[in-house]
Amino acid sequence: MAAEFLDRSEQVTAPGGETFEVLGRAGPVRLTRAPRVAAEASEELLVVKQGRIFVCSGPNGDIHPGRATGEGVYADDTRYLSEFRLRIGGKVPVPLSSSADRAYEAYVDLTNPELDDRAPGVPQTTLHVRRERLVDERLYERIEVSNYGHERARTGLKLTVGADFADMFEVRGARKRIARGHVLAPKRSKAGVIFGYVGEDKLFRQTFIDADPPPEIDVGEEGATLRWDIDLQPREVFAVTITVEASLQGERSLPRPMEVALETASDWPRNGATRARI
Repeated sequence: MAAEFLDRSEQVTAPGGETFEVLGRAGPVRLTRAPRVAAEASEELLVVKQGRIFVCSGPNGDIHPGRATGEGVYADDTRYLSEFRLRIGGKVPVPLSSSADRAYEAYVDLTNPELDDRAPGVPQTTLHVRRERLVDERLYERIEVSNYGHERARTGLKLTVGADFADMFEVRGARKRIARGHVLAPKRSKAGVIFGYVGEDKLFRQTFIDADPPPEIDVGEEGATLRWDIDLQPREVFAVTITVEASLQGERSLPRPMEVALETASDWPRNGATRARI
């Protein structure tokens, strides 16, 4: 079906069988000006890459929508994930350190600010949050929350996600269009959410986000939130694993546990990216 003839509320079916509602034509890529900082600040971006997938985020692991830094999850010159923001107790975790010694793997360590979303509250630095990130055919992220306090800690973990399917060259400001392909309404899956997009090249692109354990999911037209309740005794750990897969025309890789992907990540072939009109 030609992308230019899709109408709002029309139903389209992806090659893999998923049905989406058309929201309308995608508008221009929205960018905000980067703050006036020294050029060396660009080195603070956390980047991991393997094969056709690369991920660019802030040093705390978050991907913010619309930033001129071009944060996102990319495949084949397309941004398949434009938002990936972690909150604990409704607040931004406090960064401690981050590292990306291997091209395909990174770690981010954070702690909690003062949390008052649940009585009796959680004092600052009670919780340690570790984000382990791996790229191997898809993005894997394991988030661990450890209670280093002497009391029970109850709060919530929230991940806000979004996908704009922007052309990488538009993200960099090299080109700009008034309208792009067609945006499709995000939809829930068994363990997460699926984003869809029909490009001007008539190709179907999807972003599959899955979580283990399954979260509570809220879906809107512009994105989705994944939520987990946390109730930890002293020295107890809560862990969730997120996977993000970029799919073109329904093609998907075989799912594997993160531990298996980590063992084979260094053997990934160096595939060349291809340009596509989106």
